Amino acid sequence: MLFCAYGSIERQPDGRWLCRQTTTVTGPYGPVDVKAGQVFMPNSSFAGFDDFTDHLQKVATLVSSKPPHEWG
Repeated sequence: MLFCAYGSIERQPDGRWLCRQTTTVTGPYGPVDVKAGQVFMPNSSFAGFDDFTDHLQKVATLVSSKPPHEWG
């Protein structure tokens, strides 16, 4: 599973992203709460992002290139 920096949002094998733990996402228009259990399908808009799953993928890729103490 690929995790995003936002709390515990993780990519599922079928391309969906599942929020495992309530967290806050800072979008173009400010912070938005993401509730545990929310699912985001590929190409879905959310929090001011036209393609929220693409944004999650980019954040996860950026975070995975850093050592854990720099995540956040």
